[in-house]
Amino acid sequence: MFVSPDLKSALIHEFTTSYGASLAKGKGSAEVAYIYRKADSLIDDFKTLDTGVTHVVVNGVDAGLATNVLYQNTDIAHREYQAWCFSRGIKCLAAGP
Repeated sequence: MFVSPDLKSALIHEFTTSYGASLAKGKGSAEVAYIYRKADSLIDDFKTLDTGVTHVVVNGVDAGLATNVLYQNTDIAHREYQAWCFSRGIKCLAAGP
């Protein structure tokens, strides 16, 4: 296993906005929110001819060849997320005596 010397955390871009309002003279409320999130420079594992193989021997027992794995950032894959969130609330009033 190898780790790229340039390895860094994924880069996250996020934008969130929301709006809320009181309803029915303060007896209720409503809110809507929009969320956008994008992740780039994700960490991935690479097994290629360039990374090669390692001959593994454990306690004198030949375990054969193991493919070397290189962990590094990549822009091959990315994640993108968008959502609308809707919420509402109602105030419960306690009955008097």
